[in-house]
Amino acid sequence: MSDITDEEWHLLKEHFGDLAYEEPHNHERYLATIRGLQQVQAGEVEGIDDVIADVDAIIGLAELDRGESVDLDDVVTKAKAILDQ
Repeated sequence: MSDITDEEWHLLKEHFGDLAYEEPHNHERYLATIRGLQQVQAGEVEGIDDVIADVDAIIGLAELDRGESVDLDDVVTKAKAILDQ
C-alpha cells in the first residue's frame, strides 16, 4: 500500500471500493480525483477544467517526487498548472 493517511484510505475505499486494494500505485491519482470532486461540490472551482488542472498538477508532482522519468514538455505543462493555482 502507498504512504497514505487513515483518512485518505477511508476516502479511497469509499469512492473506489476494491480498486483501492487492487491498485495501490494509483492511490495518488484517485485521491487527486476525489479532491477535485470535493472542490466541485463545495463550489470552490468554476468548471471541470480547473479540476483537471489541479489533478494534473497533483499527479505531476507525485511523479516527479518519485523520480519518474517524464517528458520535458510534460514537466513544463505540469509546472505551469501548478503556478496557475
